[in-house]
Amino acid sequence: MRHLSIFALSIFVASLSAAWAGDAATEVKDPNAGKILDPTTAMVWSTEKGSKYHTKDCKSAKVEVTYAKAMADEDTPCATCKPPVYDPATIVVFATESGKKYHLYNCKFAKKQTTLEAAGKDGLEPCGVCKAPALWKAPVKLAQPAEAKKDDAKTEPKAAAAK
Repeated sequence: MRHLSIFALSIFVASLSAAWAGDAATEVKDPNAGKILDPTTAMVWSTEKGSKYHTKDCKSAKVEVTYAKAMADEDTPCATCKPPVYDPATIVVFATESGKKYHLYNCKFAKKQTTLEAAGKDGLEPCGVCKAPALWKAPVKLAQPAEAKKDDAKTEPKAAAAK
């Protein structure tokens, strides 16, 4: 009888362990882990005069810069270390059924999964409670002064002819 109760107790403990493990297994994981969510604060590493950006551990990494700065400098990702890229089409956010905001996975208001790109196209704004990332648009490269002078030279004769 005594052996039976020890056996029953061991089964009970094993079932509790399985239940606890099950709770951990159902824990929701961040679908955006390792992704760049905010290019203005996400850091990448660049060479001093290069045209590539890198991960911190890459042998070519020298200078820490924001992802936004690397994009403004028209840097491209290193093919060796494969740093993350900002891609709103792959960033997972959650909308509500009828709201005007989108949320991170762990926000109490998160309901329907979508992408940051789609949320932006739908006119949704980031939630202030969970601090969902804003849709970032890379700055448009302005014309270089030499290009502007060429354009001015083409239009000057027309302006002179009009006088």
